[in-house]
Amino acid sequence: MFEWNKERYPFNILNADTMKTFGDAEKVLWDGLTEYENENATEGKLTADGIVAECGMIDTFFDTLFGAGVSGTMFPEKHDMGARVKAVKKLYRLRGEQLSSHAKNVDDIQKLVKGA
Repeated sequence: MFEWNKERYPFNILNADTMKTFGDAEKVLWDGLTEYENENATEGKLTADGIVAECGMIDTFFDTLFGAGVSGTMFPEKHDMGARVKAVKKLYRLRGEQLSSHAKNVDDIQKLVKGA
């Protein structure tokens, strides 16, 4: 479960549908951000227009994962890049925790099967 601003959104990276949706949305997000910055970030610096564009890309990422319009409730400030970056980081951290927990469970099962 992903929690943001006291709201909970279903997220289980070990669910095949979630993993597929996340993988597809992740590719769109990072390809879009990279392309935008390569074309528009003068000397690596983001402008106000860039923040608006990149906030839109992050909003699309969360809307794809959690449902159309969800980003509007997740981020009350329309173009707050800081909040969006924190949310992306938190979601990636959750994904990592879920995958690590799964790997540990599989390892524990293997030890049980082998009688360790």
